[in-house]
Amino acid sequence: MASILNGHREETQGSGHLGTNFVGVAAVREGRGMMPKGIPTLAHHHHHHHQACVMQACNVFINNIFFDRHSIIKKCISMFSTEGRKATQTAQAKQTAGVVDTRYVHKSLTRQEVDAAHNSVAGSKHTKITLIPNHCLNMEGELEGFVFECSADDSATVFPLSKSTFSTIAIYECRQHNASAYQELMMNMAATKAKLNKIMYMIQSTQHQIDHLKLDCMPDMELSIESPYFFKDQRSWCENTPCKNGIYHCFMRTTAKNTREHKIFIVVSGYCRHASEELYNMWLDVRHDITVRQFVTCAELDWLRKATIRHHSRLAARVAQALDMNVDLIEDVNSRWTAQVCCCLARAV
Repeated sequence: MASILNGHREETQGSGHLGTNFVGVAAVREGRGMMPKGIPTLAHHHHHHHQACVMQACNVFINNIFFDRHSIIKKCISMFSTEGRKATQTAQAKQTAGVVDTRYVHKSLTRQEVDAAHNSVAGSKHTKITLIPNHCLNMEGELEGFVFECSADDSATVFPLSKSTFSTIAIYECRQHNASAYQELMMNMAATKAKLNKIMYMIQSTQHQIDHLKLDCMPDMELSIESPYFFKDQRSWCENTPCKNGIYHCFMRTTAKNTREHKIFIVVSGYCRHASEELYNMWLDVRHDITVRQFVTCAELDWLRKATIRHHSRLAARVAQALDMNVDLIEDVNSRWTAQVCCCLARAV
C-alpha cells in the first residue's frame, strides 16, 4: 500500500484494495501499517485538490479511531479497578463479620431474612446468630426467632435489639384430677371463650385508669434494707394487652409413669411495651459508650426481666380465677398494693 508523508511516497504492508485515496485506513483496521501524521501533502496540487480533501477527512477518521480505542481501554481499566475494589471490600467485610448458623431452620429463608441475619453479625467477627425453627419477620420487618452470641468486651452496638426483643412467653401448668379440668373446659367451649374475651376487655378498659409499667416503677435502691418499701415498686401499674393469653391443651407422656395424660396450660406471651420502649431508647443513647457486659448487667435490664414475669403472672392469675382452675396464687410481694400472681410457672422463654 502506498502512503504519502512529507511529499514522499512510501510503501507499507497492508490491503490496498481501497485505492490510494484511502491510504493507511485498511492497514490501521488490521493493526498494521503506518498512521499518517499531520495533513497529507500532494506533489500535484492543481490536479488533486479533491484527493487532498478526502485524505484530510481520512486523517481525522483515523485519529477518531485511535481516540475511541484509547477511551475503551480506559473504560476497561476503570471497570476492572471497580470490580477489584468491590471484591476487596467484600473480602474485608467477611473477615470482620460474624457467623450465621442455619442448621436448625425447617423452612427456606427469604431474601429479607438472609439480609437481616447477615446485618445482625456485621458489627463484629466475634458475633454469631443461630436461627431456630420459628424464625420469621414481624410486622415491622424485624427478624425474630434466633439466638445471638457475642463477646462481652464488644461494643453494645453489636446487639440486634428491637422493642420486641424483651418479649417473653410464660407457661403455667394447671393441676387436675383424672383430666377433670380438660373435660369441664371442653364441655362448654362457648362459655370458656366468653370468659376469656371478658378478661381481655377488662384489661383493655383499665388502660387509661392506671399508668402502665415503666422504668419509673423501679424500686429505689437508696432505701435501707430495713425499709418496708425496699425492693418494692415506686407506684402502681396496670397490665398491657398481651400478644397471646389463653388456655392450651396437650396429651403428653409424663415423667412419673409410662402413660399419657391430658395437660392444661395457661400461656401468656408479649412484652411490657412502655418499659421496653424506654429501655430500648436508653440503649440507643449509650450503645456507643458502653460494652456488652455493661449493658447485660445493668439494673434496668435485670429489673425489666423480672417485672415482665410478674406482669405475665398477673395475667395468668386473672385467667385462672375466671375459669376456676386449680393453680397456686400468691401475693405479689414486690408490689406496694395488693396484687395476686400465678406462682405455678412451668417455663418462661
